[in-house]
Amino acid sequence: FSYNSLNKFAEAEKMGNEAFKNAVEDNLIRKEYLFSLAYQKKIDSAEVYLNKNLSKFTNVDNRMEVLINMTAICANENKLNLANKWLEILKSQPEAGKYQKNINILDKIIKEKQSKFQ
Repeated sequence: FSYNSLNKFAEAEKMGNEAFKNAVEDNLIRKEYLFSLAYQKKIDSAEVYLNKNLSKFTNVDNRMEVLINMTAICANENKLNLANKWLEILKSQPEAGKYQKNINILDKIIKEKQSKFQ
């Protein structure tokens, strides 16, 4: 998934799909696949994928990273209902305290954007 680091998100998505077809799947593949979808602005596909696969993220740091990224990307794309959904899921994680600074920043960004639309 060095494709993601090179901003070649479509190629990273293809590699993820190929891995899934070959039954090769782990936390890092799932995380990078989701990242590739989100950064191609395939928010709906990323949403479906994360809804289906969140429980498969057994590595806490990977799970929290995808939740933070999904919340941030949804907020950035002004999909504030989705951003709030993922923020609430993020807050509900047992490990949320470790990520409180990130949560506070995301919460502030979402609230500021919501105030602009009211």
